[in-house]
Amino acid sequence: MTDKLKESEKEKAALSGRVYEGNERYQRMKALYPVTIAFCVIALLALMGYTIFSFFQMTISNRRALGESALRQQSQQVEDFLTRSMDTLSITAATLNLMMERGDSQEELLEYLVNETEFYQAEIDASYTAVYGWIGGEYLDGLLWEPGEDYVPVERDWYLAALAGEGEPVITEPYFDVMTEQVIISVCCLLNDGISVASLDVSLDSLDMVTANINLDDCGYGFIVSGDGLVLAHTDSGEKGKDYSEDEEMAGILEQISANLGETFTAEIDGVSCLVFSDEVGSSWYTVMIIHTSDLYSSVIGISSRCLLLLLLVLAMIIVFCTISQRNIRAYNEEVMEGYRRLDDLYEATLEVVSKTIDAKDQYTEGHSVRVARYSREIARRMGKNEEEQAEIYNAGLVHDVGKIRVPGEIINKPGKLTDEEYDMIKLHPGAGYHILKGITEFPAYSMAAKYHHERYDGKGYPNGLSGESIPEVSRIIGVADAYDAMASDRSYRKALPQEVVRSEIEKGKGTQFDPAIADIMLQMIDEDTEYQMRQEENETRRILVVDDDPALTEMVRRIFEDEPLYQVEAVSTGQEALTLLKPDDMEYHVIALNVALPDGSGFELLTEIQKVSRAPVILMTEDKEKETIEKVHRSGAADYVTKPVSAAAFMEIIYHVLQD
Repeated sequence: MTDKLKESEKEKAALSGRVYEGNERYQRMKALYPVTIAFCVIALLALMGYTIFSFFQMTISNRRALGESALRQQSQQVEDFLTRSMDTLSITAATLNLMMERGDSQEELLEYLVNETEFYQAEIDASYTAVYGWIGGEYLDGLLWEPGEDYVPVERDWYLAALAGEGEPVITEPYFDVMTEQVIISVCCLLNDGISVASLDVSLDSLDMVTANINLDDCGYGFIVSGDGLVLAHTDSGEKGKDYSEDEEMAGILEQISANLGETFTAEIDGVSCLVFSDEVGSSWYTVMIIHTSDLYSSVIGISSRCLLLLLLVLAMIIVFCTISQRNIRAYNEEVMEGYRRLDDLYEATLEVVSKTIDAKDQYTEGHSVRVARYSREIARRMGKNEEEQAEIYNAGLVHDVGKIRVPGEIINKPGKLTDEEYDMIKLHPGAGYHILKGITEFPAYSMAAKYHHERYDGKGYPNGLSGESIPEVSRIIGVADAYDAMASDRSYRKALPQEVVRSEIEKGKGTQFDPAIADIMLQMIDEDTEYQMRQEENETRRILVVDDDPALTEMVRRIFEDEPLYQVEAVSTGQEALTLLKPDDMEYHVIALNVALPDGSGFELLTEIQKVSRAPVILMTEDKEKETIEKVHRSGAADYVTKPVSAAAFMEIIYHVLQD
């Protein structure tokens, strides 16, 4: 029994420690779970927000840079177009200067202009509509156009602009030709004589191809506008030739373009937020690209939205995974805790078995160890001990008398005064208990309680004569509880003492036999127990009813208990007699020994009838050892059974334990 107790204690201590630590970790994890999830959610959302915001900003910045770069490329094409026109005219002017210096006639000069006009249109650029000029005091036109009388060449813009250019090619302000419905510019240059001017009319229709490409990923539209607001080319042909200076909204846009000097800005056009890209061409033209903000950002928003959904999905998966893991851990922890509870129940049952085994040696002090354990736990509670400490002290109380196993039963149950030799045997039980329990190293309080619970505060106790604080606290607690129960219980040589006597003895023992502080707690408990409930139940006579028609068995049972004053045996031979003696819901008999085979019927049927009128436990007796009969016995609800012939010792032991239960 003690080996099993030690093994159970070690297993309990080991598992209890692991489970306690595991449960503590689980509880901390359980408490931290919502915090962890919240932290992860916040962290991931913050990371998502930062990532998406950074991506959005970077993408928008890149798209703006891409838009500006694309517009510069289109502006460069316009620049190249104008430069090519001026270079072309420079060649024509150089040739005319050479011909004039050579003295070529006006007819030769006109022929040259006609040939150049045809060549330019056919070989260089169809936008070059005509080469003409005021040369040698005469208007010459490569298209052989003859102006009317109201046409005064030297008053035309192309002539005046050439004079201002002082020999360098210049471009006139563009204008819309109503007759041709074309926007035209004139490239002109003053010749060497300081009077003659050569000019090239250039249609800007070819710039429509440039504006068709002013967009960003097919988003937005573009146009080319002069400094005074004339639309030279536009993605929408219906806008070409309009004067934006006369449109209040567009005039404001042109002012911002001029003020921002090519910087991109946001403006509202036709009630829609737009991003305006612009670039300066030459000294007075602008290429412009306008994109609705929603169009520019739509693809970015789409990508960002998909990223957000993906991240939210990942977040949801993390939360689901964590939740499932947490539930699995919780389920596992519950299984472990359930195993621990079962082991704890088994452990407590083992200790109670040990305490019953101890108390079984003394027929007068049944339940002594349990009562001492309860009183000790209450004292510990009032001393401020925690639940774990209280439980340890309770268990120590259960096994404090385990050493009595080494003391002969006739000495423990001797009704008279003990001899010195017998008392010395009694005094061996603390040391014996210590050696039985010392192997339970995880709970040293058990062995300490067993060894020192008979030490006295004044040093006159046994086995070591310790005094005061030298006595372990658990032993001082159990010592008071043990002494109290000894006085409040029946002994072989006396009945339980009156409560006032018990109180008086505890009071007198303060500072001598007992720790004063602990004795005061016991006195407080006594004073609160006005009904004297803290005591052993009265040792009443146990009445045993034997129902069997075998006189030999009945006589054997009588002989078994003839020397036991607390047991009284009565016998009947039939079931009917038994039912006559039994009273409904009355404990007239404490245990009934019932033969399965009776003269007037089956013992199983009688058992059913007995259970209707009596709460007394029934022990079945049978000569039939067949499997079916034994299984029927187990199903019957009997407290136990014996097979005939009945062993006297075995029968007595069964009776004792059934009564104890």
